[in-house]
Amino acid sequence: MHEKRRRIMDIIKEKGSATVNELRNQLAVTGVTVRHHLDVLHSQGLVTEPKVRRRKLPGRPQYEYRLTEKAAEHFPKRYDVLALNLMHEIKCGDSPLELSAVLDGVRRRISSVAPKPEQGNSLEEQVDNAVEFLKEQGYEARREKSSQGLVIHIGNCPYENLPQQHPELCQMDSNLVTSMIETQPECMGVMATGYKTCSYLTRYEENSLLHV
Repeated sequence: MHEKRRRIMDIIKEKGSATVNELRNQLAVTGVTVRHHLDVLHSQGLVTEPKVRRRKLPGRPQYEYRLTEKAAEHFPKRYDVLALNLMHEIKCGDSPLELSAVLDGVRRRISSVAPKPEQGNSLEEQVDNAVEFLKEQGYEARREKSSQGLVIHIGNCPYENLPQQHPELCQMDSNLVTSMIETQPECMGVMATGYKTCSYLTRYEENSLLHV
């Protein structure tokens, strides 16, 4: 991102809102330059339309700009560090099964809004529904046909490097996929152990089982 636009976003983030005059004074540039950068940021969906700022004294109206929700993506997050420390703390508890139990509870919450296998749905429909739901949850998922069955490939890990230290997350994902497909999928490999994708095979000849 352009240095000046980055600085404009930082200023608005710190102050909550800013006018052209405030940005001009802090950046030591002309108002025309500030408006140009604000127009670009607005076209990218990062700042809002200018709104009149309330004033206690009479005078010409001043227009302020704020950041949009999309702009939050451009500021650093440490969710991975928080999650890692939380899991370490859980594992240091009295019960070694505690983390698995917590993650299964998380999986159940996600599964509660996931598509369920319904009577009459073909295997292809169930797998396609599962793939679409995974995409909505931030996974890069796709379906592939093979001679053995249908394979769900997940090309990214929303948990970054956490599964390398906490493989329970991989089991949680596997259980999530299982909850959406009537036939028990088979885990073919996960990225945490060196595979290019996390892959789950649903064999054509497997017996049909409903999972809750």
